[in-house]
Amino acid sequence: MILVFIDNKLGTIDTVLPILLEMKERYGVRSYIVLSGALANAGIKKNVVINDAIAKVGSKVYIGRGFDNRFARLFVSFLQIQRLFLFSLLGAKIIHFGALNHGLLHFIFRIFDKNIFLCQSLAFEYTGHEKKRDDIVRTNNMFTGQSIIATNNLMPELQSKKNINKKKYLFGPTRMRKIWLEHSYYLAEYYLKKYHPNINYKDGYVVIILYTFGKVDVFDDNQTSERLFRETLDMIIELYPNKAILIKPHVATQLDILNKIIDQSKSDKIEITYLHPGVLSRFADMFICNTYSNTLADAFSLGVTTIEYTNYKKYILSRTKNKSFGYQFVNYFINNNKVLFKKVLKDIEGRKPSKNTPLLDGVLIDDDSGLLESLNSHNKCNFTCN
Repeated sequence: MILVFIDNKLGTIDTVLPILLEMKERYGVRSYIVLSGALANAGIKKNVVINDAIAKVGSKVYIGRGFDNRFARLFVSFLQIQRLFLFSLLGAKIIHFGALNHGLLHFIFRIFDKNIFLCQSLAFEYTGHEKKRDDIVRTNNMFTGQSIIATNNLMPELQSKKNINKKKYLFGPTRMRKIWLEHSYYLAEYYLKKYHPNINYKDGYVVIILYTFGKVDVFDDNQTSERLFRETLDMIIELYPNKAILIKPHVATQLDILNKIIDQSKSDKIEITYLHPGVLSRFADMFICNTYSNTLADAFSLGVTTIEYTNYKKYILSRTKNKSFGYQFVNYFINNNKVLFKKVLKDIEGRKPSKNTPLLDGVLIDDDSGLLESLNSHNKCNFTCN
């Protein structure tokens, strides 16, 4: 058995799920996804692909189950943690993203240090954090556990001398694993027919990735995000009036504002989607965002054209050298230039993958790191807890 303690960010479960799917299919190892934040729980519920994947690998444990009554919440939390502690005694492997580094969970589970793995939060490379802000809190890179799971060699804990004796597994970008793509990219027709039956997905569609309509660190004011989105939507409708548009909100997106903008557009080709980017990439002509999202890394890696139409602050542009924070995964970076944005949109040719598209380039199958074998070794709970 594997216990996974995720934080309040949906990206962490998105990073580790491919590993858990592979463990389930290769070795029959069951996993428990442990979370305590309402935001992550709500995000998982809405993201049907992630929800389905969790059901395939095991189940979700929401600590406290959202009880409003403090005493009821504490009692239920005690019973849940007690059960997880028992699983750990029986040999379960434990994966976390920092949740076990401090506080009550650290105090309870630190005795299982040899079975604890710290996992990198992002499935793909990202180097934009320090370009956004000067007040980055630097940690000492110490963590609970004896092993590190890295998706790329940029993980700070890999370089720290304090972790020289830790076991390190450089596993690669998890969402490019063959087994994960078989549960997302190659099931796109099933998910699109079920959740978007009114769109002709084989004619392609445009995906817009949202963040918040409020304050964004890289913009000069709180109105920029909404302005950019309105311009993006208007431009697509003007150039491609018959093209379906799938808008994927962030957990921080204000849905009342989004619905108002959609209503005002007077287009009947727009739908809000909660499908995974791995699914949406299958028939998408392009992915567009107004501030970089790691979702673009999925689309780019799966052969989809990616665009960031934005308006960074001047000093941010200076730091990024007039590139996106995620420049590795952005085909077109357009900063506050509507003319250029329109030209790029007009020049992009639609993608129409055939139903029998062969396995994509860059798909990962083997595990040279040895991580999967390590997660399976001495896992007594495989037999005790299923």
